[in-house]
Amino acid sequence: MKSLDELSAYLQQKMRLEQFIHSHEDASQTEQLPELSSLTNDSRQVGKGTVFVALQGQRSHGLDYLSQVVEKGAAVVLADRLPSESERDLCAQLQVDFIYCDDLVHELAGLADWFYDSPSSRLKVIGVTGTNGKTSTAFYCAQMLQSLDVKVGLIGTLGYGVFGQLHKGVNTTPDVLQVHRLLAQFVAQGVSYVVMEVSSHAIELGRIAKVQFATLALTQVSSDHLDFHGSQEAYEAAKVKLFHDFPAEHKILNLNDAVGQSLVNRCHPYCIRQHDCVFWGYQLKHAELEDEVQPKEWLNLCVNLGINLQLSPQGMTFTLLHAQRKLPMHVPLLGAFNAENLLCALSCVMANGFEPDEVVEAARTVESVEGRMQIVHQRPTVVVDFAHTHDALEKLLESVRQHQQAASDAQKDPFYIDKGIHEGQVWVVFGCGGDRDQKKRPLMGAVAERWADKVIVTSDNPRNEEPEKIIEQILQGMQSPQQVDVIVDRKQAIEEALLQATREHRDNNLVVIAGKGHEDYQEIAGKRYPFHDGSVVKEWFADKSLTNKV
Repeated sequence: MKSLDELSAYLQQKMRLEQFIHSHEDASQTEQLPELSSLTNDSRQVGKGTVFVALQGQRSHGLDYLSQVVEKGAAVVLADRLPSESERDLCAQLQVDFIYCDDLVHELAGLADWFYDSPSSRLKVIGVTGTNGKTSTAFYCAQMLQSLDVKVGLIGTLGYGVFGQLHKGVNTTPDVLQVHRLLAQFVAQGVSYVVMEVSSHAIELGRIAKVQFATLALTQVSSDHLDFHGSQEAYEAAKVKLFHDFPAEHKILNLNDAVGQSLVNRCHPYCIRQHDCVFWGYQLKHAELEDEVQPKEWLNLCVNLGINLQLSPQGMTFTLLHAQRKLPMHVPLLGAFNAENLLCALSCVMANGFEPDEVVEAARTVESVEGRMQIVHQRPTVVVDFAHTHDALEKLLESVRQHQQAASDAQKDPFYIDKGIHEGQVWVVFGCGGDRDQKKRPLMGAVAERWADKVIVTSDNPRNEEPEKIIEQILQGMQSPQQVDVIVDRKQAIEEALLQATREHRDNNLVVIAGKGHEDYQEIAGKRYPFHDGSVVKEWFADKSLTNKV
């Protein structure tokens, strides 16, 4: 912990300290000075000994919450503007010190790093960025590290905290004060590795400034967040900035991605000059290679290749080529894109010195992110996913169909789609949320009819709408709505799909339950009731005394 004297000395040295209003009667009696416990710009996180950083926000200023923070025990208020007379009097009355600093917002990262004694330097921080795949890759990486008896922390879309004990967050990457506070907490908790999702917003807004990374990884880059960045070029530049501006021991790049390829060609002068990193490239190929990819002469590049990808309703298999070795992989994951995410995670862990055989063994037991193509039962395979738009539902069902099709006819290309020739079938159970976009409802109906053999339309979160009316709009997008089962009660709809899929005991049958994913409630008529798709599935199989092999 830092003292008030240490804080004021740091501020005077590092930034323009405009005014220091000291509220204690005798500044020479250091035993009276408060011990400082944390930094935050969130009034809800203030406690005894907190330094509250008050900045101008989009809608309000941090000083608008001054009365709340001083009552909760804040020791110091650090602000980017002078206090009003009433604010000054309030601080004096409660003996809270007020410090005004010019250009405070640009000094936050350095302040946080200093305050918490450079916590990232005492951890192995793995940063993962990309348009898609960040969350899954980080999740796989954390699972593998935990399987290797490493205590690991996670920061990202799934929350933050020691892996397995996550707390919900607001942003994929928190603000810079919270990032360094979390890293300091990880140090105190005995964490060795931290896996952090790094969003493009975080890169541009300085949320990861002063973080020392051991490893940086790129999944893939497509179009996203153009409202924030202004153009695709600016968005890609933000991703590139992470690899150019932040030193790391290892940089993991997707060789199937255009931005990843360009980074291999553009980053090497920096690496040679700074001697800061080893590149790892990973690549998924769908056929055997005649020759293993050779690194460029000037680049210290390790390559992980995934070849001979085979899909099935139970997951996927492929061969990992690493250092002239062939390592067989079988993982209970769906979607070819998840093979690519897993390759990225494997590379992150291997790059940090873990034995390849041990890493591969750990990877064989990874599970999907809850509610994201999550297998909750096998034989028949039952998948729970959050897809709630027509585009997301189509991608989900297309991926599932690839797995089911490949199992039915292993001699055919697993990416060839023909609903008429396979032995097993695909069920889909879905609905649409109420009080939301009505235009997507018939589109989702059309997608379900096109890709699934059996369709059951049910309720999602009807909210304040009549479930039957929502279902009517879904059916309007179908050519043969009379062939669709309509079961308004979602629990009954799921159970009916499971009953149909198990009736003939076909291993290749596959049931998709879409729309809610990880949600643990169903909102009906403005009220939220406990409901979880995955739990309904597990309870049904338990009641039927059928073995859950997941």
